[in-house]
Amino acid sequence: MSKGIKKPIAKELKADLNELAVWQLADSGWKAVLQSRLTQMNQTRARNLNTPKSENLKVLFSEALGIEDISKTWNWEGMSSLQAAKKLDDFVRLRGEIAHRGAGQQSVTRFQVDAFLNHVKRLVGKTGKQVNKYVKDATGQAMW
Repeated sequence: MSKGIKKPIAKELKADLNELAVWQLADSGWKAVLQSRLTQMNQTRARNLNTPKSENLKVLFSEALGIEDISKTWNWEGMSSLQAAKKLDDFVRLRGEIAHRGAGQQSVTRFQVDAFLNHVKRLVGKTGKQVNKYVKDATGQAMW
């Protein structure tokens, strides 16, 4: 279980005025505590991913799996991880303009849409590879 899941629960228990609250974690109690928090945590994550900019994705992978900066893996020949993150953010920003105002400040060409789609596919591939490596390192079993 990642620190990103443990920290909010630990903080909540520390702040609890009931000094015996920590005993909720005894035996398999930690599972019940975690389960009761999962719905709230998932709702928060879903709201944050409404805008899937690179920073929001970094937070998701850090909190959910403990991968500190997933965007560091987003690089390939001719594209640094900073450039890849900026390109994603620009695309998400343009998508937001279109979705919320009905149109962006500029027209979007098919070439741009294809370029962004290919970019996202590359990011997904790099992200999936890193998650697979992380899971294999943690469990000894690859996802695929």
